[in-house]
Amino acid sequence: MLARLAAKYKVPVGVSTVASTPMEEIIEAAEGHAWFQLYFSGDGEGTFRLVDRAKSAAYQTLVLTVDVPEVGRRLRELRHGFKMPFRIGPRQFVDFALHPSWSLRTLRSGRPDLANFRKDGFDFDRTESRAKATWDTLSELRERWHGKLVVKGVLDVQDAIWLKERGVDAVQVSNHGARQFDCGPSPIEVVPNFRSKLGGDYAIFLDSGIRSGSDILRAIVSGADFVFVGRILQFAIAANGEAGLFQMWKVLEEELSIAMAMVGLSGLERDSTVKGNRS
Repeated sequence: MLARLAAKYKVPVGVSTVASTPMEEIIEAAEGHAWFQLYFSGDGEGTFRLVDRAKSAAYQTLVLTVDVPEVGRRLRELRHGFKMPFRIGPRQFVDFALHPSWSLRTLRSGRPDLANFRKDGFDFDRTESRAKATWDTLSELRERWHGKLVVKGVLDVQDAIWLKERGVDAVQVSNHGARQFDCGPSPIEVVPNFRSKLGGDYAIFLDSGIRSGSDILRAIVSGADFVFVGRILQFAIAANGEAGLFQMWKVLEEELSIAMAMVGLSGLERDSTVKGNRS
C-alpha cells in the first residue's frame, strides 16, 4: 500500500530491513521511489549481503539506522504482550476473534514474516545488540555503496559533523518515534542547530512526532530539507486499509497548504521558508 502511494506521489517509501515484503517487490511497486533502511546486525556479514541485494534491486539511497544499539524498554509492547518472534497464546486468540476481518485476511495471505531473510539463509535476531557497528563499519559501507548514503537516528550535532566529514550524504534527525529512549531530545528542537553547524547546502532530514501538515511545515521552517511520516500512515491503514492511507495523505496535503497560507508562504524552498519565518 505504501509503495503504491509512493509511486503515485513520487515520494520515497522507506523499506525496512525487517519488512514483511521483499525489498525487490516493494521497489517495483513503488516504481523506483524507495529507499532501503538498513539495520546493522551481528558481525555485519548478513547486513552487507543485504546492501548488495539493495544494489542489485536498483535502490539509489541507503538509510543506515543507528539509534537502536539495543531494543529499548518499550512499555506499550510490554503492556500488549508483543514479542519477537511472535507466539500465539490465549490473549492472541481473543484478539483474532475480536478482529475477524483482519484475521481472515491474514489467514488468506499467510502470517507476516521477515521477508528479506527468506532467500539469504540467515535470521534477524531482534534482541541482538547492534552496537558492534563502528566508524570502520561506516567506512566500509561508504566504500561498498556508491549511491546516496543517509545515517538515521542522529541527535548530536557533533556526530552529524563527523558523518558529513566521512562522506555521508545526509543525516536524518530522529529519536525513533521516542520508542527507544524517551528522555532524549526532540528532533524538532535540535534541527535548527544542525542547520547552523552543517551549513545551508547539506541535506538534513527529520522524522519522529510528525502528526499533521503543520508539523511538516514546522520541521521545514526549522531547517529540515525532507520530512518523514510513519505512525499516522500506519494508523490510517489500520482504520481503513489503502483507502484510509490515501485519505490521510490528502489530509496532510490540505493541512500543509492551510498552514503555509497562514504564515504567508507560497513554496517550500528553504530560502522562502526562512524569509517567511523571519517576517
